[in-house]
Amino acid sequence: MAKDGREKALDVALANLTKRFGEGTVMRLGEATHLQVETIP
Repeated sequence: MAKDGREKALDVALANLTKRFGEGTVMRLGEATHLQVETIP
């Protein structure tokens, strides 16, 4: 599989996981994002 095909397949898989389980399910190394998480005080 060509590099472009592998990257496209990875993007599709990550999009499906995010759609199914929500934002922040899978994070790439070096990706800096902050998610708002509800907690009980």
